Amino acid sequence: MFNQMDEIQRLMEGPTEPPRFSLAVLELKPFGDLSLYAKRLRDVIFAGVELSYREDFNKEELDSSNVPHWFRVVTDQYHEHGVDLADDIKKGRNRYYEIYYDEDDWDVQEWLFCFDPECRNWKWWDLTIVDDQTLFLWIDTSGEPVIACQELRWAAFVSGAEVAHDLVFQSKEIWSQQSSIGIKR
Repeated sequence: MFNQMDEIQRLMEGPTEPPRFSLAVLELKPFGDLSLYAKRLRDVIFAGVELSYREDFNKEELDSSNVPHWFRVVTDQYHEHGVDLADDIKKGRNRYYEIYYDEDDWDVQEWLFCFDPECRNWKWWDLTIVDDQTLFLWIDTSGEPVIACQELRWAAFVSGAEVAHDLVFQSKEIWSQQSSIGIKR
């Protein structure tokens, strides 16, 4: 069982010990630079995770002040004239809606409410480099084979992903052979 500081520490600094069990993996292929992508993804997921440990989710609106500006823009203000975003963020957003064409537009509040501790059934583990085009986003699902995690997909795509494959389970041995990326050491 994890406490909040374990998860926050893994987001900021990477794991300090191996997982006890197999983890679920979201295979990601960013459009651009892997390091920039990893920083964006960690920053935006950190905002949601950190909020889940400090905020009361029994209210109408959550504090979004610590959500990165670019994420608020791509999520809430994308259709406004003059929005300035990096090309890979725009491409990732468009790619998400190519794949999930029947999805309604996200808004930041809806996305943040997905981090309600009563509803979120995953915990961040790590983001690692597989090769020069691929990253693995490792999450702990407490062994659940199928979980709702569309908020992760949204964050993955708008951080600049071209591809975010379905979750699969991987052994902790595979994780131990890869290097973390995007940490703030």
